Amino acid sequence: MQTTSHILMIRPANFVFNEETAGNNAFQFKNNDEDVHSKAVEEFDRFVSLLLKNDVDVTVVEDTPQPRTPDSLFPNNWVSFHHDGTLLLYPMYAPSRRAERKEHVLEKIYKQFRVTRKIDLSYYEKNNLFLEGTGSMVLDRDNRIVFACISPRTDRQVLDEFCKKMNYHAVVFTAVDGNGQHIYHTNVMMCVADKYVVICLDSIPDLEEKENLSEAIQKTGKEIIEINYDQLNHFAVFMVRLRIYILLLVILCGNNAFAQSAYKDSLQSYIDDYVKDHEVVKGDDKKLLQFFPIDESYRVVGSFEKAKESKWFLIETSGHEKKMYRVYGTLSFTIHDTPAKLNVYQAQNLMGDPKYKDYLVLMFTDKTSGDESYDVGRYLDLTLGDIKNNKVVIDFNKSYNPYCAYEKDKYNCPIPPKENNLDIAIRAGEKTYGKKVD
Repeated sequence: MQTTSHILMIRPANFVFNEETAGNNAFQFKNNDEDVHSKAVEEFDRFVSLLLKNDVDVTVVEDTPQPRTPDSLFPNNWVSFHHDGTLLLYPMYAPSRRAERKEHVLEKIYKQFRVTRKIDLSYYEKNNLFLEGTGSMVLDRDNRIVFACISPRTDRQVLDEFCKKMNYHAVVFTAVDGNGQHIYHTNVMMCVADKYVVICLDSIPDLEEKENLSEAIQKTGKEIIEINYDQLNHFAVFMVRLRIYILLLVILCGNNAFAQSAYKDSLQSYIDDYVKDHEVVKGDDKKLLQFFPIDESYRVVGSFEKAKESKWFLIETSGHEKKMYRVYGTLSFTIHDTPAKLNVYQAQNLMGDPKYKDYLVLMFTDKTSGDESYDVGRYLDLTLGDIKNNKVVIDFNKSYNPYCAYEKDKYNCPIPPKENNLDIAIRAGEKTYGKKVD
C-alpha cells in the first residue's frame, strides 16, 4: 500500500545549511536568508495543520538544539515504518544526521507506532557503508520492489541486506545529474505513487539499466511519466525543500474534485447514521430533521491550549437543573477569514463513566441561532484523543442540536456560556427542527 494515514514529523530546532551533506548533494544550495529557520518552522506548522485537516494522523516531535541536527526535518532518511510493524534504522553518511536518532524521538516512536520488529542497519556506519532510508530507496510497497540509484549514500551491500530482511526485490542503476555527478538520493529523480511513476530516465546513462528499469515499472502496471533534466532540477529542488510534502501528495494524489466528493460522501453517511440512530426523534418525524448543505469550508484546524487549574462551575441549562462543568481548554481558529475562539468543556458527571470519561464538548451559538438554527445553541462532540500535538480538527458540519430542541420540558440541556457565542454565521450542521416544540 503506497498511501499512509500516520506520519512522523520532527519540528526543527536548527534548520540551516548543512556543510556535512553538501559535498555529494548537487541539489543543495546555501541560502543566506537569516530568517530561513523561522520560515521553515512556520511552513512546518502550516503543513501539520493541513495534514490534520485531511484526517492524517500526525505525530510531531520537537527537535532539541543539542546535538545540532540541521536536517532533522527529514526523518524518513534514518527510519522507516512498515505495515507488518517493522521499524528500520538506517546507516547515515553525515555524523549530524546520525545524531538525529535521539532518545526522546525513539521513545515517542515506540509509544505512538505499533512496533513488532526492529531491524537496525546503522552498524554499517562503522564500515563507511550507507543506505539513507526512503531517500536512498524508492519503495513500491505493493509489489515489494525497491528502486535505488547507487551513490556514496546508497551502498549495494546494505541494500541487499534490506531486501533480504524485508523480502524486497531490488532494481538498481546509476543516475547522474546534468554535470555527470552521481545523484545522491533516488527520491530526487523518481517518485512512485499508486498508479504512476514520475522519473527522469535521461539521468540513467547506461541503456541496459534504463531498459531494465522501464520494464520493471511497466510490469507493475503503473504509468511512466517522464521528466527531462530541466524538469529534474526543478523537481529535485522541490523535493529537497518539501520532501515531507510528498507524503501528502501520495495520500491526496487524486484531483481536488475527487477529494471534495469523497469528503461530502463521508459526511452524508455520517448524517444518515445520525438521523437513523437518533434516540429522541422517531418514525416519520425523522424527516423533519434538517441540515445545512455540506460545506468543507466549515472544517478547520484549531490550536488547543489547555486550561490551567480550571475550576468546576454550575452551568445554566434549558430546564431547572444546573450541571457541573469546567473549561478544559480553548480552541483558537480562523473560519471564513474571521479569527475565533471557543472554550472546550468537560462534564463532571461523565468522568466516572468508562464510556464517556474522555468526552469533551464544544457548545456554541452563532448568528444563525434562533433563526436558521436552534436558539439555545448547538454542540460538537470531542474526545481527549482528538487533541493531537495541540491541534484539533473542528468540523461544524457535524454540529447537532441538544435533545431539548425536540422535547423542551423533558431535558436539561447545557446552555453555551456567552463567551462561546461566535460573531459569525455557522451555516453548517443541523438546522432548526422542522416541527414546532412547545
